[in-house]
Amino acid sequence: MVRRLISFAWLLWLGALPIWSQGPGSIPMRVYGVQQGMASEVVSALAQDKQGLIWAGTEAGLHFFNGQTFEPFPGDLPSQMVLDILPEVDGSLWIATQGGLSRLHQGRIKTFSPEQGIPKGWVQSLGRDQQGHLWALTTGGLRIENGQQGFGPAPPLPTQELPSLLFAQASLPGAWVVAGREIWRWDPASNQWESMAPPPLAREEGFLGITLDGTGQMWARTSRNLWRCTSGGAWVLSRGRLEGGFSVHARLERDAQGWVWFDDPKGLWRARGDEQELFAPRSVVGRGAMVDRDGGIWLRTQKGVAQVMGSLRWRSHGTLEGLPSPTVWRPLRDPDGRLWVPTEEGLCVAQGSGWKRVIPSRTLGVALDPRGILWASGSPGGLVHQVDLRTLAVRTHRVDVLPVGRIVSGFALDLEGRLWVADEHEGLARGAWNGSRWTWERIRVDGGELKDIRNVVVDSEGRVFVAHDRGICIWASGRWTHLQGVLEALPANIAFNGRGEVVVSYLNRPVLSRFRLMEGAYRKVDDLTPIPHRPQILVFSLGFEANGRLWIGTSQGVARLELGRPETLRLFEMGDGLVSSDCDEGSLFVDKDRIWIGTSQGLASFRTDLQEDSVPLRAPLLLSAESGGRLLSLEPGEMVLPRESRNLDLRFFIPNYQAQGRMIYQARLAGADADWVNLEQPRIRYPSMHPGRYLLELRGILEEGKAGPILAVRFEVLPQWWESRLAWVCYALLGAGAVLGLVRLRQAQLEARNRELREEVARQTRAVLMASQAKSAFLANMSHELRTPLNAILLYSELLQEDAAEHGLKNVQQDASKIQGAGRHLLSLIDDILDVSKIEAGHMKLQVDEVELGPFLADLIATLEPVVERNGNQFRAELSQAPVGIWTDALRLRQVLSNLLSNAGKFTENGKIVLRVEASDGEVRFTVQDTGIGMSEEELKRVFLEFVQADTGTTRKYGGTGLGLALVRRLTDLLAGQVEAHSQPGIGTTFLVRLPIAGPVV
Repeated sequence: MVRRLISFAWLLWLGALPIWSQGPGSIPMRVYGVQQGMASEVVSALAQDKQGLIWAGTEAGLHFFNGQTFEPFPGDLPSQMVLDILPEVDGSLWIATQGGLSRLHQGRIKTFSPEQGIPKGWVQSLGRDQQGHLWALTTGGLRIENGQQGFGPAPPLPTQELPSLLFAQASLPGAWVVAGREIWRWDPASNQWESMAPPPLAREEGFLGITLDGTGQMWARTSRNLWRCTSGGAWVLSRGRLEGGFSVHARLERDAQGWVWFDDPKGLWRARGDEQELFAPRSVVGRGAMVDRDGGIWLRTQKGVAQVMGSLRWRSHGTLEGLPSPTVWRPLRDPDGRLWVPTEEGLCVAQGSGWKRVIPSRTLGVALDPRGILWASGSPGGLVHQVDLRTLAVRTHRVDVLPVGRIVSGFALDLEGRLWVADEHEGLARGAWNGSRWTWERIRVDGGELKDIRNVVVDSEGRVFVAHDRGICIWASGRWTHLQGVLEALPANIAFNGRGEVVVSYLNRPVLSRFRLMEGAYRKVDDLTPIPHRPQILVFSLGFEANGRLWIGTSQGVARLELGRPETLRLFEMGDGLVSSDCDEGSLFVDKDRIWIGTSQGLASFRTDLQEDSVPLRAPLLLSAESGGRLLSLEPGEMVLPRESRNLDLRFFIPNYQAQGRMIYQARLAGADADWVNLEQPRIRYPSMHPGRYLLELRGILEEGKAGPILAVRFEVLPQWWESRLAWVCYALLGAGAVLGLVRLRQAQLEARNRELREEVARQTRAVLMASQAKSAFLANMSHELRTPLNAILLYSELLQEDAAEHGLKNVQQDASKIQGAGRHLLSLIDDILDVSKIEAGHMKLQVDEVELGPFLADLIATLEPVVERNGNQFRAELSQAPVGIWTDALRLRQVLSNLLSNAGKFTENGKIVLRVEASDGEVRFTVQDTGIGMSEEELKRVFLEFVQADTGTTRKYGGTGLGLALVRRLTDLLAGQVEAHSQPGIGTTFLVRLPIAGPVV
């Protein structure tokens, strides 16, 4: 109990300390330069129009962002040098160029001439005040819009100096200008110019820009300094020695959040009231910024447009910030608020805006001792390092019960101050400080040493969890237990939420197992898939915030989730500001107001104290519509495709710039698509469309399943003259007449053909009958002609055998026996052929009588037993279930069973043959089963065909004509029965004959 109170007090003291700054890190940006569509990388103006499109003015023209790259705007401007862009509430853009002023509205450019109040030459800047007046600073002086017709001169200044700078904001009344070394404000209440006290400028110091921030304070940039006018009206020097520059690039800019942007030799800054911060280093070459309507920041630079990813929540810390290696593992804060980061090339501690390497070797894990000591371990294994937090002195200790291995796979410090060190293959060791040195012991669980250890962690109650390839072991109250319910999937990471729950992740499955502490033991709650839309994702690290939200480091980004609420899932990837989507194993650390995660490209941090705006998905915007190389109008209404083209190419864009990496584009064409179709790009093409009116729906949907608004695009495909309604009526009439004529012609042809077929059928029928009669006569004659000499041969062979036996001529006797066997075989073949012919001709007559099966089967077995057993086979008859009698043709039944038993004996060697007879449901089942060569499925399909055997090899080896089983099938059919065959090659064959006890109907 005392130990827990001490630990709790230690945690309270640690949480109450201020978080010491470890340096700002780098803001993740995506830069769009020449390779991303910019004609020039020097960007002079940025703006977002009412629809959400981002526009960039450069030295080489106007560009717009299509969601992936910037595209040059194809319209004609008076000059390609764009100096300023002002969006309007009606969706149009005012464009100030070096050659004049233009207005872009619904894809069309209108350039104002001197007759419309804009003199030839440059237009430097634009602004619209709260009263709706549009101000333009031109080469001929200050101009103000006087309606749709054009511009007129602004009220004259009470000075002879020409204005050089202009500032007007739609949220502020009036306008501010600089003329010479003076600042003037137009007061709409009094309709006159009021002079403002300028900052104390040096003699050679001149104005480069003026603006007001969101607090109402005025800022002035000069060729040397940056000045701020406080709320009391006094000018203070905010920053000196800014090194001037071209005014078009070095001017002050105010964004939608009220920040004032300026650059100096250190980089790009932003200020608001008393706040100032260095936003981007000098290497970015930033000159100004714009905030889009979702809070995203866009920088104009001399290397293109830079898009800030992640809305300032993500920062990256890598080799550019002083870390020796981009590969890092789980950081840790010490009691002084310093951040310690183990890396591939040593342990580092934050100092000022950089990092100091304290341990030069690879470090994988760190732990804090309440005595003010930091412990670290890594590679080589078998060593632990003791770091004094005051002096940063390092002392190394040898874990003498473990070998000096490759790495330490698990490292933890329990609440009693003991160190737990795991070697992945050599086991687990525990060390205790005895006052003078560390003593180490090997840890055994259930009498054996743990192998393949993945992790060692300690919960707030002091329980030690050891994850290995076969599960998780828990050391508590002096004994080991096993966490029941862990999946067989390489458990690796363990996280505790402070409310009695523990979550386990696995190396080779994207699944989390949740356990809850109940009655002193952890019980399984459930298994869940945290990121269901990424089935191939791997989980590398876990960590809980104080509010219970779970953070998950994966192979495809960092996920955030509230357990039990899958709708709260948010996956952060590179497009969201994460420096790399490939996270390192076991590298997640939950800080007071940040989440730290190691990636393959360095350490990343996420600000959890910044409120995240819930930005709804926007409806798609049409960028272009083209048909047959011709651009179609994007004005509201129905698009009409030209008659000569049937193709439609559409490009669109969804202006949610912070969600582009998670966006899936979808389209659905009414009448053609049953459901939404996913698109690889925000572009779709429909070729060779039929005439008619169409409705095309476009939308975006986040990967998690949240869908945005739908853009409905209506268009019409015009028909050609031959596709008009009148043409179709004519086509229909002509087609109907042609069809009627063809039907009548075809009907006559069919009638003639039917007559021919009837005559042919009659002729063929006569020919078949004649052939059948001829075949029957031939077989009858041949059987008679063959039987007569065969009977003589059989008789004389018997006489020869008797004479040879009397005279002791054994050779002659054997030859005569062979002659007799061949003759009997030939006679059997002739009988089979004749029987098949009789059945085919319908001349086979049955003699149905009641047959006593006992004597019938006894005689059959006595006759065929020598035949069946002649190849060394064992023959068995199972007749106990046989009925007493059956109505059938005894001769034909004997013929069926003889063929089956003879076949079994012929195709079986040294095997077993069984004859089984049994009665069931009014029928008798005769089963002949052997263990012979068997047949394949293909051979079974052919086994009952005439003159066909299983294959040619069977014929060569065993002989036969293939008539036996064909005759069995035909005789069984005559007896009103059925025959089945089942076989497996090398196992044997089973034939089943089923006959009705009542006999066939004769």
